[in-house]
Formats: sequence, structure tokens, C-alpha cells
Amino acid sequence: MAIGKPSVGHLKKISLEITAGSTSESMDLVSRPIGVSLIFGAGSHGLSPIESALEGKPVGDEQIFVIHRNQMMPFFGHLLSAFSELPRTVDVLHLKTRIVDVSDADDREVVRALADSVACGCDCGCSGH
Repeated sequence: MAIGKPSVGHLKKISLEITAGSTSESMDLVSRPIGVSLIFGAGSHGLSPIESALEGKPVGDEQIFVIHRNQMMPFFGHLLSAFSELPRTVDVLHLKTRIVDVSDADDREVVRALADSVACGCDCGCSGH
């Protein structure tokens, strides 16, 4: 962990910048970086794999994930709807994340994230998790 930089932790508000590509070298599947905000660790079934990978990382950290189409739901878990702008028709998605900000979430944001995690209302087949 970098000294002085806030890092990802439970019930923190995380802002990410994401891009997606057909390869790790070519972020060609989205026309511009996409901003994603989420409350870390608010899922009713524990951390999703993407949250586990981000845990403890400082602002500025970048990672690339290779996600096969049939693994999108398990990888994002209750956060799938937050990543709705990503293409879902490719066989393999190379996702680059950069942590832009980590801050304390206010109580209202935490309550909303907890409620959303048990009844996401998405079309992902999760049955409300």
C-alpha cells in the first residue's frame, strides 16, 4: 500500500475509470474511458472477484483483467449493473481498471448499495442475489 494514498476498503466509495479491449494492448471496445462508482464490500454474498482484486489497492492503481463472456456474471457479481456500459457480446473482454478516488461513503450511499445488492433489478439472471 502506498503511504498517504487512500486505499480500497470495506464500505468505501470507489471511483474507477475503465476501458475495454479485444486484447490487453488494444483498448478498442469502448470509445472513451467509462467512469464507475461503487460502494466496496456491500454485497450480500461477500466480495465479488473484482472487489477481491481491488481490495487494499491505492488510488492510481491499474490492473488488467481478462474475462470470458460466460464469466462476466460471476466476476462482477452484484456489481454487474455498475459495469453496464461494457460490451457483453465479445468472447473475451480485456478490462483495464484505474482507481481514481477512494473516499468515505455517507450512510445513505451505503444503505442504497446494500439494498441494491439484494434486489438489483437487473436482467442478469441473478434472482436478486
